[in-house]
This record gives sequence, structure tokens and C-alpha cells, in this order.
Amino acid sequence: MTTPDQPPTEWTAAPPPAPALSPTPEPTGPPAPRDRSRRSGLTLLLAGAAVICALAALAFTVLWIQERGRADDLSEEVAAFEADAEAREAEEDARQAEEDARPDLIQIARDLDEDDFGVDYTGDEDSLSVQVEYNLEWVEAYLEATGFPSATIDRMGQTRALDGTLEAQGDDVSATWTYHPDDGLSIVFSVDE
Repeated sequence: MTTPDQPPTEWTAAPPPAPALSPTPEPTGPPAPRDRSRRSGLTLLLAGAAVICALAALAFTVLWIQERGRADDLSEEVAAFEADAEAREAEEDARQAEEDARPDLIQIARDLDEDDFGVDYTGDEDSLSVQVEYNLEWVEAYLEATGFPSATIDRMGQTRALDGTLEAQGDDVSATWTYHPDDGLSIVFSVDE
């Protein structure tokens, strides 16, 4: 053992002192070339992506505006087509109503002929020729059905051969007639245009 006055017989070596760490100095000046190329590549990449996004947004906006314009044009065309179709339908309805209002001369004659008046007639829906020798009952019923005034039958009954061709007007129907003593009364009915 050793006493405090005596030096130890064995000296152990103390660990060497740790080297003092000095802080790394901040770089001054431009960054090292390697760092600058990394930063500039990243900047270029970000800038390129921003430009591509802006161009895509612009292209989509232009396409949307064009499609919107086409949609508006189509809407206007559809509205014009529908209006035109409605006008054509109204014209067709008016024409059909006018046609329905026109008397069907042959059908009226057939309906009256069921009473067997023995009258000879020929024609179609627009024109009818009638030959009557003595019986004016059928003619009177026909004149009434086609809207002639009651005085027309009196005029027809008093017609003479010397009177020539006479005329009368009913509802959308005209009548012309002549009288011959051998043949009787010849009447032509026609639908007014």
C-alpha cells in the first residue's frame, strides 16, 4: 500500500484528453457546384411541372368554353327545331280542321240515298252531279245538309229551260243548275276552294 506521501509504485496512464471539437464553419460564398446542380435541377423540375399544369388548365378551360358554346348552339338549334315542329304541327292541325270542315259531297248524297229517293248522282267528295226528273225531296234534303238557304229549293223548282244556268251558294258549297223539259233538273254541286 502506499501512503499519501509516497508516490505510487505504479503509475497508470490517464486517458489522453479528448480533442476539442471545433464547430464546423458555415460555408461562405456560393454553394459547392454539386449542391447547386441538385437545387437547379429540382427548381427546373418544379417549374416544368408548374408550366405543364398551367398549360393543361388552359387547354381544359378552352375546351370547356368551346363545348359550352357548342352546347349553347345546340340548345338554340333544338329550341328552333321544336318551335318549327310546333308551327308545322299547328299548320297541319289547321289544315286538317279545314279539311274536316269541308263537306264530303258524295258521302252526304249516300247518307240521303238511304231513304231511297231514286235520284241519280255521280261524283266524289269535292264535286257531285245530280239528275232529278220529278222528285225534289232529295234535292231539298241535300240543299239543307250543305247549308243552302231555303229559297234555293224554291228557285230550283221554278227554273225554266229559258232561264239557262243558275247559281246558288251554301256553306262552302256552290251549286249550278239547269232545267230541260225532257231530262228534268241537272245540278252540279262543288266544294269551294
